[in-house]
Order: sequence, then C-alpha cells, then structure tokens
Amino acid sequence: MNAAYTSQMDSVTGLLQGQRVADKFYRVNGDVLQADHNAALNVLRRYEDTEITRFTPYQEVRRILLARSPAQLSVKGHELQVMSAYQPCADKSSVQVCTGL
Repeated sequence: MNAAYTSQMDSVTGLLQGQRVADKFYRVNGDVLQADHNAALNVLRRYEDTEITRFTPYQEVRRILLARSPAQLSVKGHELQVMSAYQPCADKSSVQVCTGL
C-alpha cells in the first residue's frame, strides 16, 4: 500500500484539499478532523484504489490526486460525490455550525 499524501487528503471527500497542522486536519469547509484518524481512513481507502499502486512514485500519486480535484472534475464533466454525511466539528462555535460557516 502506498501511503503518499494520505495525511494530506480529506477523508470525507477523498481529495487533496485541506491542511494538516499538528494533530488536526482542517477541511476546506472549515470543519476540523483529528489528523491521525483522517489519515487512517485514507489509508483504508487507498487499499481499494486501483490507480495508485505500492510502487507508484509520490510525484505520480500527487498528479493522480490533483486530477481528481473539483476543478479537474468539472473540466471533464464529472460530478463530485461526497463519501459520507456532513458532521459538524467540535472546534466550531454553535453559531458557525448553525449558519454553515
């Protein structure tokens, strides 16, 4: 299993979006995930990824992941599918959660 970029991917969308800072992963929508749990979910999903093999160079892994980004998907005419339901983050205030910020 090739673990390249698993700690830098959003486990909810499966895309190379968001940012890991220490033990937190900040999603582009503002939600915050526990970074190790996020990476572990990405590792589990990587086992099923037929495009990325154990011996795929990390540069090629990055190219593949970026090609799956929303900008590339819209160019190719594909629709983006969310892999799991929205869950508000504990790091957000109740105002942010209720307003969707």
